[in-house]
Amino acid sequence: METRHEKKIRAAIYRRVSTDEQAREGYGLIYQEDKLKAFALSQDYILDPSHMYVDEGYSGSLPISERPGLNHLFAAAEKKEFDVVLVYRLDRFFRKTRLILEAIERLNGCGVGFRSITESFDTTNITGRFMTTLLAAVAEMERDTIRERTTNGRIASAKDGRWVMGAPPYGYTLNKETKKLEIEPDE
Repeated sequence: METRHEKKIRAAIYRRVSTDEQAREGYGLIYQEDKLKAFALSQDYILDPSHMYVDEGYSGSLPISERPGLNHLFAAAEKKEFDVVLVYRLDRFFRKTRLILEAIERLNGCGVGFRSITESFDTTNITGRFMTTLLAAVAEMERDTIRERTTNGRIASAKDGRWVMGAPPYGYTLNKETKKLEIEPDE
């Protein structure tokens, strides 16, 4: 009888949050890590702790080179240190369609697969590539919607006389109740 040895798949995980998203959407780093580890275990993947990459406080619209964790992930992918990259959701990887598609293509060129654990698609066929493009476009649209709402909220607050731009300038303090600037006599 012939024994068949299947090679176990080596996984890497990537987690990302931008500062305000973590609190608002509930997809914090710990939550993502727990879900990704559980998924890797359920698939019988090998998960080396050195292949857990994270970018905290980085926008999903930034390219690979401007995110330290993602930059390290791609350097390891080029050395073929793992076989698949796992993300919680596609928008945790990128929030720009072009960047998502380029990154997946680059991983494929390294012989590394890509999986979102909450969205089912297969980038090896035309339907899967279409679904990836569609989900990437949705992620980009969500980012643009969030930015538009934030900008509109700041404009409305500023028109109402509230301070909306971080630390107040020298000579002023921020009244936490009214969100308006008040003169600081000592300054």
